[in-house]
Amino acid sequence: MDITFYTALLSLVWASALIGLLCLAQKSRRLVKLFGVWPLLLLVGVVVGRCLLPVELPAFTQAVALPGPVRDLNTLLFSSVGKDHVTPLRLLVALWALGVCAFLGRTAWGYLSFRWALARRGLPLSHGDPAWAWAAASARELGIRRFRVTVLPSLRSPMLCGFFVPHVLLPDFPYGQRDYRCVFRHEFTHWKHGDLWVRLLAELLRDLFWWNPLFRLLQKSLSQTLELKCDMAVAQGLTEEERLGYVETLRKTLVFSHLRRKASVPCSCFLAELSSRGGKDLLQRADVILNYRPKPLRLVVGAVLTGVLLGAVVLLSYAFVVTPRYDPADCVILDRKDGSFYLFTDRKIVAAPFGVEEFPDYRAEGFPIRQAPK
Repeated sequence: MDITFYTALLSLVWASALIGLLCLAQKSRRLVKLFGVWPLLLLVGVVVGRCLLPVELPAFTQAVALPGPVRDLNTLLFSSVGKDHVTPLRLLVALWALGVCAFLGRTAWGYLSFRWALARRGLPLSHGDPAWAWAAASARELGIRRFRVTVLPSLRSPMLCGFFVPHVLLPDFPYGQRDYRCVFRHEFTHWKHGDLWVRLLAELLRDLFWWNPLFRLLQKSLSQTLELKCDMAVAQGLTEEERLGYVETLRKTLVFSHLRRKASVPCSCFLAELSSRGGKDLLQRADVILNYRPKPLRLVVGAVLTGVLLGAVVLLSYAFVVTPRYDPADCVILDRKDGSFYLFTDRKIVAAPFGVEEFPDYRAEGFPIRQAPK
């Protein structure tokens, strides 16, 4: 499996198109209520896989020649600038690498700043506190043996951190007993589902493709999808009255968080929050909590149909790669010394013989010249 400039470029194009589809599908309340969030998560998986595997499949991927605009792009990126043979593509790659380092550094600094704030201002919850009893009860229901609870007064919302041991962070909101039950059940469900690892992967993808705004949309859409999945799991074990109480806890948290817009505690991608940042997101979550009724057959049908459609899209995305004619990195022009030339790669001729009049067109696409063996 080969990786070339054109396979990487086409991979980003397909991933960007799928991210746009994900954002549209995630906003559809009807789709989520009918088939749940698994089709959305499958779509996220395809986006991630397409980004990380920008390859050309042997005996399957076909080169589609577009000598016009693609050749102009190839000439622009691969032409040497100055005496050091530096190409614009190398400059762009260097700029990309610097940006990745800067964004990864920012992510690491955000995490360290949060841990520092937590160590300075966090107040561990004692076992005698009423909230601890609700935390222990929720942990037992989900089979969680070890956990931590800390009160951080300046938080905007209850949060979860800790990849290996769940650590619930509580603001000093005037919650009641019912609120605490919803908060702990929600956060522990996030940890049980491994949502923190998914959020970490989304953050790393955003840092890797920092120049593409669609990956920021992917992170935002994935965050809402994970909240919907968690809400569905929590709501399944609740009565109608308890579901109303759950929605009321979300509404109360959103109101409290808006009163703390100037919270000084840094946030991090390594956290899962209870509240949604926008009113539309909260309305979608409330609709799911109150009205979602899982139907196993419908969920299976939705997952299967989504898998088949996405499989077809993946095959289509690997079926072709757009090139000027052939990849200059793998092809050479063989001069037969009789006024004719061949395009040669992998020990075989890949184009019909061409004459001197066509030579400038091939040479402009970056193919090196070699003397044909006798």
